[in-house]
Amino acid sequence: MATEVRKRLISQDLSPTSSELPSDLLDGLCEEELNSASEGEDDDSVIGEMEVEEVEEGYWRELDLGISRRIFDRTSESELLVVVFKLCEVLFSTVTLVPLTLLIILQSGDLERFTNSTNFLLTILLNLVITIVVKALVARERPAGYPSIVLFSFPSGHASRAGVIIMTVLLTNSTSLLGVVISGGIVAVSRVGIGKHLVSDVVGGVVMGMINTVLASAAVWCERDTLEGSFGKVQIFQNRVDECFGVLS
Repeated sequence: MATEVRKRLISQDLSPTSSELPSDLLDGLCEEELNSASEGEDDDSVIGEMEVEEVEEGYWRELDLGISRRIFDRTSESELLVVVFKLCEVLFSTVTLVPLTLLIILQSGDLERFTNSTNFLLTILLNLVITIVVKALVARERPAGYPSIVLFSFPSGHASRAGVIIMTVLLTNSTSLLGVVISGGIVAVSRVGIGKHLVSDVVGGVVMGMINTVLASAAVWCERDTLEGSFGKVQIFQNRVDECFGVLS
C-alpha cells in the first residue's frame, strides 16, 4: 500500500505535505504512519521481553554458579571430603554399578531379590542411553574454572543413577529408603564438590533418573513369574560354581 501511494505521488508531481493530496492518498499515508508506529511499538515490546528474559536467565545462571563455586571451595578445604567424593565418583559410575549388579544377580538367593536386581540393571542401562542422548542434545559446556572432561555437563550421570537407585527402592521397598536417600544426596553433592558439575546439573540428573525409573518400571521391568525360569538356571549355575570351588579347595 505504501509503495503504491508513493508511485501515485510521483506520477502526479505532489509532495506528502501538499494540500492538493487526493483523499485516498491521504488515507493511505495515514494508514502507513499508523502501521509504522504500531510495528515500532511491537518491536519495542519484543525487545523489552527479551531483555527481561536475559536478565532472569542471567540471575539464575549466576546463582547456580555462585552456589556451585561455594560448594567446590568448601570441599577443596577438606582432604577427607575430597577422598570421600572421589570414592563416590568411582562407586556410582556405570563401570562399577553394572558388574556389581551382575554379581548381585548371580548371588541372589531368592526370586524376589533376583527380580529386583535384574530390573535395576535394565533401568541403569536404559538410564545410560537416555543420559548420553540428553547430554548431546543440551550440549551444555562445563563452566570456566572447572576441570574439563570430554562429556557435556547436563545432566549429571552420577546424580541420575542416584535418582534411579532412590526410585527403585521406593517402588520395590527392598531396603531402607532413608539410607538410600542420604547416600544419593552425598553423591549429588560430591559431583559439585569435586568440580565436575553445577547444582542445576545434579538436580536435573536426580529428577531425570527418577523419571527414567518410573518409565522403565512400566515398560521394561519383568515380573517374578517371567524370571522364574531364569532364576532357576542361575541357581544351577551357582551350584556348579560352588561345587568347582569345593573340589579345588
